[in-house]
Amino acid sequence: MGAVIAVLAWNTGVQRLGAANAALFMNLVPVTTFAVQIARGYRPDPIELVGAAITIAALIAANLATRPRAARNRSSALPQPVAVTDPVAVVDPVAVSAR
Repeated sequence: MGAVIAVLAWNTGVQRLGAANAALFMNLVPVTTFAVQIARGYRPDPIELVGAAITIAALIAANLATRPRAARNRSSALPQPVAVTDPVAVVDPVAVSAR
């Protein structure tokens, strides 16, 4: 039953995050496990810490590399400014706010 709930939760997460971010999240699982083991008293070697740092840096870089494309796509979806054509608004802006 737990596995079924886990798969359903994973599918919901992929739908909300998107496939690319879900894949990045999956790569964070070993780092989380490593952090939990350290919290439980494990003393890592320096090379293990370097490996965890490289993994975290790669995940951050991959996430940031996908952001500019998303920002460009969002900016084109924004409404474009429209010129004011209401003569009352051009001549007397206070009258417009009083309407």
